[in-house]
Parts: sequence; structure tokens; C-alpha cells
Amino acid sequence: IVNFTREKIFGTGAGHHSPIGGYLEAEDLVLVLDVNEAFKPWLIELERLFSAMDTIDGDGDKKRGFAFDRASFGALRWILDA
Repeated sequence: IVNFTREKIFGTGAGHHSPIGGYLEAEDLVLVLDVNEAFKPWLIELERLFSAMDTIDGDGDKKRGFAFDRASFGALRWILDA
């Protein structure tokens, strides 16, 4: 699950959480399974997503980022090592 600011990606919006559905290594694209019903799943360049994650949450003054469980750690490690 990634925590990012929608403003850095879409030009408007605020903090948001959504799960990652996959990674297309050849294209360096991440599939975001947006939890907002108004949006369908979408693809984004990995660096652009990292840029939207590398921001401060205005409510808690803490950095955004990602969360994962043990079962998904292998997949996350594979993405980050790519």
C-alpha cells in the first residue's frame, strides 16, 4: 500500500492510499489499484510515484511512504531491486 499526494500526480488533491497491483519491469511502470471508485486502476512511472511519495503529510508532519506485510515483502523487494 502506498501513501502519496495526488497533487504531484494529477495536479490537484491531497494525501491518498492505494494498493500496488503490479510492476511492468520493461516499461518501469507501477500499477496502482486506486481505492477511489471514481478512478480505475492506473499506471505510473516508478520515479514519478516515488516523487509523490517523497512528500510530507500535512496532518501529521511525517513523510509519506509505503506499508507491506510479510507475504508481500518478496514482491516489494523485487520491485525495489529492479
